[in-house]
Amino acid sequence: MIGKKKTKKIRREPLPKNYSKRESNGKKRRNVKKIAAVSLDEKTITSQSGIAKKKYPKRLERKKSKKKQQSPVRKVGKELIITLFIFSFLVVLIQAFVFSLPKAEGYSMMPTVMDKERFFVNKLGTIRRFSLVYYREPETGATGIRRIIGLPGEQLSYRDDQLIINDQEVVERFLEEEKARAKTNGIVFTEDFTLFEAIGKDTLSEEEYFVLGDNRSYASDSRTFGFIKKKNIIGVVELRWLPFHRLTRF
Repeated sequence: MIGKKKTKKIRREPLPKNYSKRESNGKKRRNVKKIAAVSLDEKTITSQSGIAKKKYPKRLERKKSKKKQQSPVRKVGKELIITLFIFSFLVVLIQAFVFSLPKAEGYSMMPTVMDKERFFVNKLGTIRRFSLVYYREPETGATGIRRIIGLPGEQLSYRDDQLIINDQEVVERFLEEEKARAKTNGIVFTEDFTLFEAIGKDTLSEEEYFVLGDNRSYASDSRTFGFIKKKNIIGVVELRWLPFHRLTRF
């Protein structure tokens, strides 16, 4: 007929006999649950922290607050440990190459140096005549403090309590009081001797030093153990820092 549209008939397959509407609705619900589960998994993969916040917001807040409280303390502790380690390392390093803080032993340097006093020794100091030096005996390894009297290339001797270097008299001002006291008692403070009598040769060789103790009558020094070499001189004594009431710069 004119004016009527032809409609196509859709062929539907017949449902099985045991199929019902409830089962079709159940399948739809299952599909919805699967879709929800997939979307939830995607959320957990992309933003697990967000889900954790929803589930356990209070626990996370407590942990964060604890971390905020502990982190500054830990940082300060670490910084202190690192600082102390660096400081101790530098002190050991500097002490090994720059200075030493030895303790005097014995009475060979009285009255200038007393037993058990502490001194600052400059390992880079310049060795001059009458300098106090901290040295090590090559044979025994014992350390001590003595005064430089003879330098490399020099001849020396004592005659009538007078030091003679290369045939010239040299004044020992640091011993003026002791010499005057000995003279009033009719004795000499330093007994006469020559360099040859002390060490077996007339002249000190290169890097050889002749040392004496200020307590000349009882000191153990180059008259006993011979000259000392430069390599055996640890450093120059520059300061007495203990006890404080005897603080002295040499």
